[in-house]
Amino acid sequence: MAQSTKKDAPKNWKEMTDQEQIDCVTATLTSASNSEDVRNALLNTETAKGAMAAAGNVTFDDDAVVSAYPDKATAAKEIALRLPAAGEEPDPAEQWLCTYVKYPPKAR
Repeated sequence: MAQSTKKDAPKNWKEMTDQEQIDCVTATLTSASNSEDVRNALLNTETAKGAMAAAGNVTFDDDAVVSAYPDKATAAKEIALRLPAAGEEPDPAEQWLCTYVKYPPKAR
């Protein structure tokens, strides 16, 4: 019996588990590295969300924003802060995102 190549129905980003989101990002990055059309669509602010939706088999709420950057230097210039709520203690480990995270070195 032939194996089905049918994709599962897309799942909404906010309903995905952490691993599903990582898998979605991996699929999107892989598609971008293999297809100039996907890469260009991701780099275009008008088509980035749709390109990730197609490549990652995901849906997004209308107000979700997807941004892609052509290189590490450009990505490092974008910082997003989640401001603490009234009475909430500032927590820099939980309240900021950067498009380029300084990951620890990989073990060799």
